[in-house]
Amino acid sequence: MKINTIVLKVASRCNLNCSYCYVYNKGDETYKYKPKIFSQELIHILLQRVLDYMNKYKINLYTIVFHGGEPLLAGIEYYKNFIKIYESIFCTTDKTINFVMQTNGTLLNEEFTQSLFELDISIGISMDTTQATNSKYRVYHNNKSSYNEIKNGIDLCNKIIGNAGILSVINVDDTPFDAYSHIKSLKVNYANLLFPDENHDTIILNDTRGRIGKWLIEMFDLWFFDKDKNKPEIPLFSTLVKLIFAFPDGNDIMGKGFGGTMIIETNGDIETNDTLRVCKSGITKSNYNIKYHELESIENVALAELYYYAHHRLPQTCTECVLEDICAGGYLINRYSNERGFNNESVYCEDIAKLICHVQNIIVRETDDLDLEYINVNEVIDDIRNNKKIYHENNYLENF
Repeated sequence: MKINTIVLKVASRCNLNCSYCYVYNKGDETYKYKPKIFSQELIHILLQRVLDYMNKYKINLYTIVFHGGEPLLAGIEYYKNFIKIYESIFCTTDKTINFVMQTNGTLLNEEFTQSLFELDISIGISMDTTQATNSKYRVYHNNKSSYNEIKNGIDLCNKIIGNAGILSVINVDDTPFDAYSHIKSLKVNYANLLFPDENHDTIILNDTRGRIGKWLIEMFDLWFFDKDKNKPEIPLFSTLVKLIFAFPDGNDIMGKGFGGTMIIETNGDIETNDTLRVCKSGITKSNYNIKYHELESIENVALAELYYYAHHRLPQTCTECVLEDICAGGYLINRYSNERGFNNESVYCEDIAKLICHVQNIIVRETDDLDLEYINVNEVIDDIRNNKKIYHENNYLENF
């Protein structure tokens, strides 16, 4: 395992109460027992741990993502001090940390945005794909819509930094046309589309299977055939195209990459990807903390190892699928069930398969002289369903 990214939980609380949030509204309540803010003392310890790790594994570039909760609750002086400490520790090395902030954008003002720009901290903003959906799900604790404040944050990023990007959970109640039109109206450089954090136990409460595949196919066509040279990057789609062309690429949803991310909680706990909390409360907890342990302690956490190799240690249903090299089992969260742990195909298995087949067939149709063949999606789906009929025991994947 070689981890190159830390998602740092700067704040354990949030000024919003998004209904689908995996931190607060999916059953895990460990945040209640964590400090509200990652302390100044821990900043020194963390950065020294990162430098030690980079030296040991010969890593020259590392990434720290400021996250939460809402990271801007810490205030802008917090980040000025963070970068000051970073520069003092790293000034005599050839190592570099790339700093990113994932924020809900509501607290961004001109001073915050300008300061983050000057500190060389990139900004990503979480926002739903239409105003109506954002106003329904991304709300304050008094149920007031956050849309106007989020859009103001995006506008400030475009104005001061010169670019902006959003991260959005897919909502099939928005038409793809409305969603794509809204994304383009924001003038963002990229829009990262995320599958909902559902698993085999929770999907029955919000069962969008079948609809998500259709939605993504329509969305892909809008994006792919858009001739606007300034159209936004949609990493879900651009990564899929690269994978179809057999380029080495990948993300949490598809491809044969590795999950090179760990979480540092506000109390210094070292954990694996915290979105896995939606599987069951406390599943990501470990016995390690940066005050007492090195970062490589994460290698001793079974769930962290599985997350790292999530696209390689697959259920037999997935390994027997013709799309394995591209899909690679889908997002680990979407494979979980209380009965079988992670020994399941993704709840969105067929949706992802339909999208992959559609994209490959579009590429075959639109290009010449490429060694790609048309895929019969009905045959692929039939094979998937036949594979799923047979249960294959896997103690490793089931023991979570």
